[in-house]
Amino acid sequence: MIVVVVGCIGLIQYSKTLANAKNDYIQELEQYVKLLEDERQEVVDRLVTINEEIDRLEDDNQILGSYLAEMEIQYEQ
Repeated sequence: MIVVVVGCIGLIQYSKTLANAKNDYIQELEQYVKLLEDERQEVVDRLVTINEEIDRLEDDNQILGSYLAEMEIQYEQ
């Protein structure tokens, strides 16, 4: 009987240890997911900035092209 009681207590302690380890692992994974979400948001923000800069450069390029075309027309005259 004592062996059964000690065995049950041992199994309960082992179960608690496994449950705690599982909870710790879950918390670690949640922290990692949060870190990845933050990094993803940073990448999205950088892409938005890059796209805005590309739009600005395209506008500048169009203005420069128009200016060069005007200069070429003036030069030909």
